[in-house]
Amino acid sequence: MPWPAARALVELTERALAEVIRLREQARVDLLTGALSRRGFFERLDDELARADRSHATFTVVVCDLDDFKALNDTEGHPAGDAALRAFAELLAGNLRASDSVGRLGGDEFGLILVGADGGDADATLRRLTAALDETGGRGIALRASFGAAAHPADGATGDELVAVADGRLYEAKRAGTGRATKPSR
Repeated sequence: MPWPAARALVELTERALAEVIRLREQARVDLLTGALSRRGFFERLDDELARADRSHATFTVVVCDLDDFKALNDTEGHPAGDAALRAFAELLAGNLRASDSVGRLGGDEFGLILVGADGGDADATLRRLTAALDETGGRGIALRASFGAAAHPADGATGDELVAVADGRLYEAKRAGTGRATKPSR
């Protein structure tokens, strides 16, 4: 193969690889909120599970969603719902540490990965998030949310287990009207 043809092939391959990397990163981010996408969240969760298993560290997974989101969409319209989702994602990210992660799991449901957090740390974080939500009423968009948390390894060894436990606690908190649940009700 002549040299110019080989160089052209290398350049074409480099451009194709750069495009694959760009598309992969784009698939990891939710376009509406800027949070990780569901795929990106579960990839990050797998990474954290591997790290925690190597170092015997703990972390907490939180599942949360906006209360009465369907009613907001139905009465105020989807642009208001989209604005609420963006505001919620921004509030979550703005009240977590840089090492933590926020992902949009679907609809109005979000997942958080709180690195190094045990049950007590997670509860403190959820109190801080609830207080920040309470302050949104004074800024024109009143947001309310419910939260459920599951700590690794006590509540599960896999990402699916942790999310399922946290999701169950989210609905427990909704039924109880408490807004958050970090421990099983026994």
